Amino acid sequence: MARLPMVKEEDMSKDLQNLLKLSKERGAPKQTLFYFMSHAQEVTKSVGDLWNAAFFDGVVEHTIKEYVRLRIAFHYGCPF
Repeated sequence: MARLPMVKEEDMSKDLQNLLKLSKERGAPKQTLFYFMSHAQEVTKSVGDLWNAAFFDGVVEHTIKEYVRLRIAFHYGCPF
């Protein structure tokens, strides 16, 4: 059982609700990240924006970024 309660979606700012919706559509990052981190909503927004910029925006296609992420995880024995 988690010691930190999850923040309800209706208690999140509109920005975080939009990031949560986007993560549901894209499948990443896990939505639980937003529910737990939303106790510090400014930090959560920054993390969500960084995630989207790093993994979905930019010159390199998301598919290639995902292959790199998987290869690094495999190399270090990470199950994710």
